[in-house]
Amino acid sequence: MKKSIYFLTFFSVFALIAIAGYFASNYFLSYMQKKYMHLQVKMNKTQAESMARFLENQLKSGMSKQEIPNNLQKAVSGLNENKSFICLFDKYDAELICHPDNNKTGTKLSASSSFKNILTGEKEKSRNIILEGVPTGGFFYTPQRTDIVYMVPVKGTQWMLSIHKNSESIVKEIANRKKIFLIGFAILAFISAIFANFFVYLAGKQKHENPETEQPDIKQISNDLDNANAQIKEKNEALSLQNKTIDDLKTVLNETNALIDKHNKQLQSDSANMEHIKKIMAPKNKFDANLFKDSFIFHTQANKEQNAFFRTEKINNHIVCILGSFTADNDLQRISGMFKTAFLNEIIKGLAHEQPLKAADIPEKLRNKILSLQNNTENPTENIINLSIIILHTDNLVLQFSGTGMPLYIIRRNKLTEVPTEDLPIGLQSNTEQKFINKRAQLQAGDTLYLFAEMQAEKNAKQTFVEDYCKELIEKIPDKTLSEQKEAITKAFESSEDTAIQQNEIVIAGIRI
Repeated sequence: MKKSIYFLTFFSVFALIAIAGYFASNYFLSYMQKKYMHLQVKMNKTQAESMARFLENQLKSGMSKQEIPNNLQKAVSGLNENKSFICLFDKYDAELICHPDNNKTGTKLSASSSFKNILTGEKEKSRNIILEGVPTGGFFYTPQRTDIVYMVPVKGTQWMLSIHKNSESIVKEIANRKKIFLIGFAILAFISAIFANFFVYLAGKQKHENPETEQPDIKQISNDLDNANAQIKEKNEALSLQNKTIDDLKTVLNETNALIDKHNKQLQSDSANMEHIKKIMAPKNKFDANLFKDSFIFHTQANKEQNAFFRTEKINNHIVCILGSFTADNDLQRISGMFKTAFLNEIIKGLAHEQPLKAADIPEKLRNKILSLQNNTENPTENIINLSIIILHTDNLVLQFSGTGMPLYIIRRNKLTEVPTEDLPIGLQSNTEQKFINKRAQLQAGDTLYLFAEMQAEKNAKQTFVEDYCKELIEKIPDKTLSEQKEAITKAFESSEDTAIQQNEIVIAGIRI
């Protein structure tokens, strides 16, 4: 009889808590999964709209509809498809234009793929959704996987841009959490059932230790009352356990909210894709030392973000050398600065068809292209660009110089001559009416030139490495070889106690004719 009571008590309490825990965990985890899916769609929407505007700005600036997808494919190629990635579709024939898997570019979307709108719950063919060209978020089903997707059209094109997030990782994480919760509830149910049996045992023991209180003639009635009291006690204990279960469920809810915060941080880490795009678009520095009798490049970066650049080009019987830098406070401004300075590639190519060449034409053309881009863009991203430019005629050694603020130093017979430029940074609206000045100098064999570009890490900083250190240093070492001069400049920079200057990105070109 006692064994039956213990078994029933144990089984009842265990089953009650285990069943309640099973349904409660299913409810809360399903709710959290749905909430997370909606949050992921919103994050995809923000990224998709930002990237679509970026492509639209490239199109307005004059880039061809063939060059833009090619650049985007280079940026997304090789990205991990199991995380977040970008796709570009032709919305009229559902052809993949850009995809992390190069083998999938140029293929058409499978007819079996479908799309489920996350707001309305309606499901239809993915091709129909792409053909409509309307911004839409939901679930993208293919035979191989299911993605959380947000798609937006790119204005002025027949493209649909989509941001994908593999839902498999989310489902696995929720499933793992479910296992943990169920194991926890099972342990809780087992412990609670043990305690319930223990209380029943104590009640029975107390009853047998006080037999004198019972009357032999009403033994059955006393037994019934004892059973009733035990049942009441068990129910009270069960209620206490239910209250404890509710408290445990609150704890589970808090842990689930913490899990959502964790996934939010994971979403933010997906911005690593943008870092990959920045790396693809970063200026490609090029300095051909064979163009000069002797030369060096001194380039220092305080961090991984590159805001300064340099390059040389041989155009017919002229050598063009450009040093520059641009301001950028965040990733969006940095990508904008890279995009604007990329106009220099087009400008330099055009110099091969111009006669005569003028150094001042290069910053003038760059400023006009940037103004055109800003006038055709809503809420344009502002960058300030500084340039130092020389064009050297290789036959008669006539030098042209132009720039936006940094001087040119010429050393002849150990004497330094400074050639200043007007302070006309590109990107300031107040400078649009002023013309860049083309300065000339007749060089001789053995002359040494110094060009500079310096991007200050702190806004409104009063000191620069070029203005406060370089001129005095170069005047002391004009008779040394250029390699020795570069070593002296490096030591001066590294030994500087000015922390603000240590954070600047600096490019110095030394050229001997």
